[in-house]
Amino acid sequence: MAKLTSIQELVAQKNFALLRSRQLIEIIYWLVILEGAFRKWILVFLAKPLFFVRDPFLLYLYYLTYKYNLQPRKDAFLRAALVLSGVFLALIIAQSFSERISIATGIYGWRMYFLYIPLAFIAGQVLQASDLKRITKTTLLSSIPMAAIALLQYRSPHDAFINRVVEGDAFRYSADLARISGTFSFTQGHMYYCHTLLCFLLATWLLVPKNRPLDGRLLYVATIATCINVVLDGNRAVLVAAITTLAFSLVYRLFLSGSKITWRTFSPELIFVLGGLAYAFLFSDAYEALSSRTVENADEGNGRLAISFTGMFGAVTKTALLGNGIGASSSGGAQLSMGIQRRSTVVINEDIETSRIVVECGPLGILYIAFRYALGIKLMIDGFIASRRTRNPLPFILSNYPAMMLFVGSITFNGNTNGYAWIFVGFSLAANKLGTDRSNA
Repeated sequence: MAKLTSIQELVAQKNFALLRSRQLIEIIYWLVILEGAFRKWILVFLAKPLFFVRDPFLLYLYYLTYKYNLQPRKDAFLRAALVLSGVFLALIIAQSFSERISIATGIYGWRMYFLYIPLAFIAGQVLQASDLKRITKTTLLSSIPMAAIALLQYRSPHDAFINRVVEGDAFRYSADLARISGTFSFTQGHMYYCHTLLCFLLATWLLVPKNRPLDGRLLYVATIATCINVVLDGNRAVLVAAITTLAFSLVYRLFLSGSKITWRTFSPELIFVLGGLAYAFLFSDAYEALSSRTVENADEGNGRLAISFTGMFGAVTKTALLGNGIGASSSGGAQLSMGIQRRSTVVINEDIETSRIVVECGPLGILYIAFRYALGIKLMIDGFIASRRTRNPLPFILSNYPAMMLFVGSITFNGNTNGYAWIFVGFSLAANKLGTDRSNA
């Protein structure tokens, strides 16, 4: 009897740990979305410490995972990430001894490269269909107040309180219009938020009504709110995100859903066109500013995308073996390395993630980039297989966001981007197991 009671206690403890782990993952997710509001509007004097507000919850999650053995034990990508993290720790020590960076900068850089990677695999392990359904519903509902904030930011002067960012001046559409940042510390965060909204929204609409996480009038309101967030964002990358998400959803509709192809099959594209026309008429000043920037910088944008995939090879031939210092190119890392003499003369564009990684890490940066590329490809392939297996659009459509982030996202440069990217890798991993014996889908 005592042995049975002991087993029951262990089971109860593990179930509690699973529940708490799921709660912690959602807390971290919502802090990614909301921490900027505290940093720029509410607790401005704590803006820098609040940058790390998610980390205690993350470390507690890792403690529970280790104590109750919740981590995926046979995941090759997680093992590869842990090995890489050890190798890069050794690189940081070598860089600090050679006075390329301070040890504080190296630790900060290691955080940006590796601290959040296990979160993705833990989320993929512990989150179930009911969790993903709730996360999808609450995220879509959050688009409604976020749209109200976006409208207020759009209608306010660029120097208004509502348009504050954490550091520096608000980015602008034009001389008179500020770029939308929503509740995020920087405008980039709202751009990524819009991309994830589009993924969740299209997947929800393509589900049969009885399986939708959000339905009825609320779904229509969330759809309008999502459109407002997207058209007001002011970043050309949101247009790319919308086209990419539409393309993934079209592949699902044509090849995976099993439904008969009719004119309704292409209704998302029709809505996209109508939304573009409404944007041009209802927000003409923002439309004109975005259009002119798109035309003027088209060649620059295409070149930047190409360099994202090729620039690392040019950088590796010009960078010292030890690199310039992990984290040294980020704004936080630069502040921690004040007074340290740089040993690299390579000039990089902050927007080109892969070149920056190679400059910071030397040839070892190629391994980190290869890890991200391989993981992004795996997410898309597994998402395709999962959507075909379940006739559920979420796995494949959702995979396009973390894959894009792994390929070209500034994950190691911006803290908000870092958290957003890795937690959505976790959501995608969890979605890709729908319909298997590890899911209650």
